Amino acid sequence: MARIKDNLTVSVIIPTYNRAHFLGETIQSVLNQTYQDFEIIIVDDGSTDKTEELVKSFSDGRLRYIKLGKNTGSSAAPRNAGLKVASGKYIALLDSDDTWLPKKLELEVEVFDTHPSVGLIYADYTYFGSRDGPKKTGFEGVPLVSGYGLKNLFLSGMQYIIATCTVLVRKSCLEKVGLFDESMIQCDLDMWLRIAAHFEIDYINTPLAKYRLHKRDTRLGAERSIWGLIALQTKCIESNKLLLNKVDLKTMRKCLHRKFRGWATWFLGNSTPPETRELCREYIRLYPYDPFAYVFWLLTFLPSLFTRSLISYLRKMKHSLMRKSSDN
Repeated sequence: MARIKDNLTVSVIIPTYNRAHFLGETIQSVLNQTYQDFEIIIVDDGSTDKTEELVKSFSDGRLRYIKLGKNTGSSAAPRNAGLKVASGKYIALLDSDDTWLPKKLELEVEVFDTHPSVGLIYADYTYFGSRDGPKKTGFEGVPLVSGYGLKNLFLSGMQYIIATCTVLVRKSCLEKVGLFDESMIQCDLDMWLRIAAHFEIDYINTPLAKYRLHKRDTRLGAERSIWGLIALQTKCIESNKLLLNKVDLKTMRKCLHRKFRGWATWFLGNSTPPETRELCREYIRLYPYDPFAYVFWLLTFLPSLFTRSLISYLRKMKHSLMRKSSDN
């Protein structure tokens, strides 16, 4: 049986909540790594299923199990609990429904060993599971960021171009920038931006992890109905407002307004006028030079059925134009 060393290279932190049906596969994908100098810290965020029994069924001494007293409702809190006890000089983050390919740690540790200026590494990933239909890789059609990439992370449209399941980060970076912000639903993006403000980042342009698609997200505690999606979108908006207050750069402020434009379009087609009108006011305050902000605000005073029909028509026109452009 392996035992935990004092001078570990990698600490793998896996937060989990009621995912015993996925967790075994996740843990096994770490144990199957070609690079074996690691510990695995499972942080149970108040699960009520058989998570603890599952973890204890593994006889590898490198596993550490921490159970929080009650569910925190976020991924940030259990990750922080794991970070506080981590022994490795590198930190890997893995959600309990995702898995790694066998050479994930080997290839990323090699980058750190040969490029001491790099503070964070991420990689491509593939999708598996049932939700949203078949997809190939995570990087498909997404701009990649390397080097000192703070500005580029914003200018990319603030997409999740860095998948948490692929990340390896130096513990010294986290000691400088601090723990995950538990007040933010988008705590991952916030962390990558804080790291990118001080350290170089790099990527490996080959899939090293598998991101699971499935219908139910246990952190939300309910199926993603239209009302659940509206609640989630609202939380994302509030999270981005907090993010904007943290980083006060003109180019980033301009970029964030694009995100508000997308939200305003979505809310016009799915939510109620007062909610959408408030969002449009925030949109105008954030970037008053965009004429679309005022158009969206005026649309909130029209009947909801008319607005939704108009949004649906415009989306169809957009997709039609994109198809014609690709055919040419």
